Amino acid sequence: MASPTYRTRGIVVRKRALGEADLVVSLLDESGAKVAAVAKGARKPASTFSSRLELFSSVDVLLARGRTLDIVKEARLVRGHGALRCDYELTLAASVAADAVDHLAQESLEQQRIFPMTEALLTVMEGASPASGAALAAAFLLKALATFGYRPALDACAACGAPVSLARADGQNAGGYPGNPFPSAPFSVGEGGVLCPGCASQLQAQPVSALTLANAQTMIESTFSALAVRPPTPAETVDLLRLANLWMGYHTGIRLKSLEQLVLGLQRCHGGVL
Repeated sequence: MASPTYRTRGIVVRKRALGEADLVVSLLDESGAKVAAVAKGARKPASTFSSRLELFSSVDVLLARGRTLDIVKEARLVRGHGALRCDYELTLAASVAADAVDHLAQESLEQQRIFPMTEALLTVMEGASPASGAALAAAFLLKALATFGYRPALDACAACGAPVSLARADGQNAGGYPGNPFPSAPFSVGEGGVLCPGCASQLQAQPVSALTLANAQTMIESTFSALAVRPPTPAETVDLLRLANLWMGYHTGIRLKSLEQLVLGLQRCHGGVL
């Protein structure tokens, strides 16, 4: 009996070799679930699959259900996002997003918002400057974590719910981001976000740059297009990536090597002073 088939649109978020000629791809399905499938013979020189199943590509595929892995029967390229594979900095930034999706998305578990969010990121990142790529990756991490239920409390105390302001009393802005913040604010990964002074005196917290927290809130609430126009500085982006890494590691257990490489790349490009 022939295996049942189905069509779907997906974004290639991971690929690895299997045997001598096959390729295993992880796709973010349009439903937000992850699909693992084998493209048989995709690594052969004459195969049409290899060019259509590149990392970051959006594809329409016909899949046959398998026992452990589905099988790619047909693949039609929708959008290749080739610019992301031609620039080293953009490749690093896009890889952070792809790795995050590969870890956060689960098979047979739908999350309707993550697919359009990922497609929007790749589209904006493809037309962005390399300097903006890292900032967009940081924004995607924070947005994706919020989408999967791990949004940090940034405008109210995570413990008691009291309003918390990261802005200076005179309301001036820094770098186009809301609020020229105080030097630091008490932040608790375990409690779920920023703390008010009263709760900070009773609970375990660490000082985090209030500018970083204000930038994180802006990134969660802004569009990728807006962030690409006015990204934070490289130093601020490094702080945001570190915050996202800390948050993701604590709440999900995920550690991304690509994120560490992106931070190191930013540090090398800017004199190692970040």
